[in-house]
Amino acid sequence: MEINKSKGFFSDDSIFNFLNVLFICLLVFIVAYPVLYSFFASISSGQAVDAGWVVFFPREITFAAYEAIFQENLFWRSYANTIMYTAGASTFTMTLTLTAAFALKYKQLHFMRLINWFMMITMFFGAGLIPTFILMSDLNLRNPLGLIIMGGASAFTIIIVRSAYMGVPGDLYDAAEIDGANDWLVFRKVGLPSIKPTIVVFWFMSAMGTWNAWVMASVLLRDENHIPLQLFLRRIVIQMQELGEMATIADQFAMVHSPLTTIYALIIMSMIPVFIVFPVMQKYFKRGIMEGGIKA
Repeated sequence: MEINKSKGFFSDDSIFNFLNVLFICLLVFIVAYPVLYSFFASISSGQAVDAGWVVFFPREITFAAYEAIFQENLFWRSYANTIMYTAGASTFTMTLTLTAAFALKYKQLHFMRLINWFMMITMFFGAGLIPTFILMSDLNLRNPLGLIIMGGASAFTIIIVRSAYMGVPGDLYDAAEIDGANDWLVFRKVGLPSIKPTIVVFWFMSAMGTWNAWVMASVLLRDENHIPLQLFLRRIVIQMQELGEMATIADQFAMVHSPLTTIYALIIMSMIPVFIVFPVMQKYFKRGIMEGGIKA
């Protein structure tokens, strides 16, 4: 028995495709517009931004905000600090994650159940900010080194990476061991190359978490020369909201143009590395997540 399906614009498939495209376009607009608005506002005059004239296009284009930022030494120092913290913290985190996950994939590991219980506890319970601050102070880690090792390894990430290791055919591990490879060679020559997309995905996620973090930096760091970019941006926002009689960095910016244009320019500058790195990493995302989500 044949079922007649209506063809044309009002067919079921056409309506679904139209609604699907409309939803995707709306989603893209919701995600992209804040970024575009920040860019348009950063290159518009302060008067245009304050008056609300900037909506979909820049008005009275000027690069005064960027010129003021580039002349500030603390901006470049904080930018370099953030790059250092991101590279150091993500490398330290992934080193712990990859080695721990590789060891935990072996079912014959002693105290496996106890280790798993300890990992699960850390996923649901945390010490809190004050105990963490006291611990880091007692260890004399209120410095850049403490900020780098603060993240450590996440139990959730270790579990996902362990699942990716377990998804690798066991024959590859057995063949390497038969050829005389020790655990280190099996890890380096078989384990790591087999889960490269998963490594790239979680390395990127760890790096982005560190790049955008400022809370622990405000708690641990005492020297202004060590602050990251996000903390510098936060201080600029606060100073521009509370302009006082004392001369501050915000005062210097405000004399040139509107404080809002400087804030938007700082936001755009902080997003540039993400715009550069994300397209390169994007091809690994789907495969990397799927590898970690499939249990052998």
